[in-house]
Amino acid sequence: MFNIKSVLVAIMIVGAAAAVWAVKDSLTIKQTSAVAVEAGTAAIAEDPNLTTAQSPADSVPAAAQTEAGLPSSMGLSGQMPKAASLRAITKAAKAQGASPAPVISRAPNAANMRLAQNSAATVSEIATTTTDVIEAPASKTLGLSLSVVGKSSLHSSPNDPSKQTATELWVGPSVKLSEKLKLAGLAVYTRDFENREEPNTITNTKISLSYAAIPLSRILSLAPLVAVRLPTNREAREDDRLQGGLAAEASLALETGRASGLYRLAISRNIHEQVLDRNGSPNIEWNYSNLLKGSYKLTNRVSATLGGEYIISRTYRNFQRQKFDLSEEINIDAGQGFSIDIGHSNSGDALRPNLRDSNIKLFDDEDSVIYLGLNYVY
Repeated sequence: MFNIKSVLVAIMIVGAAAAVWAVKDSLTIKQTSAVAVEAGTAAIAEDPNLTTAQSPADSVPAAAQTEAGLPSSMGLSGQMPKAASLRAITKAAKAQGASPAPVISRAPNAANMRLAQNSAATVSEIATTTTDVIEAPASKTLGLSLSVVGKSSLHSSPNDPSKQTATELWVGPSVKLSEKLKLAGLAVYTRDFENREEPNTITNTKISLSYAAIPLSRILSLAPLVAVRLPTNREAREDDRLQGGLAAEASLALETGRASGLYRLAISRNIHEQVLDRNGSPNIEWNYSNLLKGSYKLTNRVSATLGGEYIISRTYRNFQRQKFDLSEEINIDAGQGFSIDIGHSNSGDALRPNLRDSNIKLFDDEDSVIYLGLNYVY
């Protein structure tokens, strides 16, 4: 019988082997280029106008990192599959004529997609924004990013209702409208192996318009983005009576060589036909998201990324809900537009049922999810 957990473990072993290969490849490159570096240093000493070339992997535009998306609760990503998270990749993008921005890459986080499945009580849709999609190179007029993500609960028994086993397909086309503007879309198809009633779902479709990164200094850049959400998810459309959503966000990117960082503030508003959903619960009207990510390049091909997001949602009845999402992952650049992400995420309510004590933690026996993503960008 098909055991997706075993398959995931096998794939992760292959990914680890790829990481070892990447490190070896990086060391080989360093050894073969030692003489060239020494010669280049001497040349620069003779001519101050000469500078060393920057690696394409070190110049990822902040705009590329913001183009990915729109707050999920706002509904851009629409009703995210019940295990979506702050999760996708942008390191494949190239600078859009602005100062270098951080290489923050992240695969779709299974945990947030799961939370967003219930758009009525969902605030984690906001989690799918800045870094949820692999960006096509800025030099191309037409671009397409694809991600296939397998995810599974870290600990769960066969009959555990919190068990998650699913496969996601992320599709993100883009069109370069001008030197500064880009139009992009995002939709996620999910095959949930634990949901027999509705195993196949698609998120709400997000359409975003982003502006090229604005350099603030040699290492800082600011990237604005606006987006709308189309109610293509059946549950959000029929049960929550969602008609669409609007969002705005700003991302501040920091690049300091191997280390990079990203902070993103996102505000979104849902538009519903009714204040209450089919079950009588108040729908989410506003979402406010703060996302912080950090990445460090271990080699030219392998990097480690940590991410955290805190989301505050407000219903039409003025009730407030808080959600969190934490993730850790290893990103491997496989070359030729391909990359691999291996990670763990945990997300859920930020407060315990007493609404006073914090429920934020890196690991949870029931909610922690491991995931592996294969990405391609054209």
